[in-house]
Amino acid sequence: MDKKILTIIDKTLKELMENLGVLAQAKIGPGEEEAAILVELSSEADNALLVGYHGQNLSALQTILGLMVFKKTGQWFHIIIDVDGYRQKRQAQVEEMARRALDQAKATGQSIAIANLSSRERRQVHLFFKDDSDVKTHSEGEGRGRQLIISLK
Repeated sequence: MDKKILTIIDKTLKELMENLGVLAQAKIGPGEEEAAILVELSSEADNALLVGYHGQNLSALQTILGLMVFKKTGQWFHIIIDVDGYRQKRQAQVEEMARRALDQAKATGQSIAIANLSSRERRQVHLFFKDDSDVKTHSEGEGRGRQLIISLK
């Protein structure tokens, strides 16, 4: 990753945090995904504020930072923001929720709906079950009412 770009992201992030009145330490480097830049934030006082309900503030910050960097560079970068390992913890929670829903579907023989997942989390569950030949997943609904359906084939 180009050091100049990392410096621009760092300065832009500091500007954003200052404007929000948030004190946070940042570590910026390559992400796990190809061509992704991972921004790891840590704040003793403002972690809950940075993450928000089910990571909504985290996603908004990611979008805002991406737009600010684009405005300065004229180039889009895949920036992923995490706060004290929230994304991994949430991924484990979503996978556990999906396992419980599958157990319930097996016990009742009925499809089970999981609501209030982001599009990224729904995709995560689809990928989690993609190699299981006994399980079928799909999404139904629109907007905030969109749900993930887990059923047996």
